[in-house]
Amino acid sequence: HGAFTGEPFALAHMISPDGLDWRPADGPLAVLRKIKWDDGSIREMGNLERPYLLLENGEPRCFYAATSDGVHGKEIDGIARAAHYGADHTWCLAIPVKS
Repeated sequence: HGAFTGEPFALAHMISPDGLDWRPADGPLAVLRKIKWDDGSIREMGNLERPYLLLENGEPRCFYAATSDGVHGKEIDGIARAAHYGADHTWCLAIPVKS
């Protein structure tokens, strides 16, 4: 809901000493939902979630996140839903990591 980042459905940077008890990192907004494409256009995604990195020789090469073309705050049957519930398409977004 954006409680940690101020932006609903964006990625938050959280920290845990044991994998059980979590707290937001200083400056917890990790990745905005606004994505700049190769052609320079910017699109606000419905959500970003399930982040992971592709490592090559121990170095990050690509950042991945599940995303959708949903509209934030869409109502379905009178109930406000997360963006991916109103989405026409969902996919895994790949963002190259620069060295």
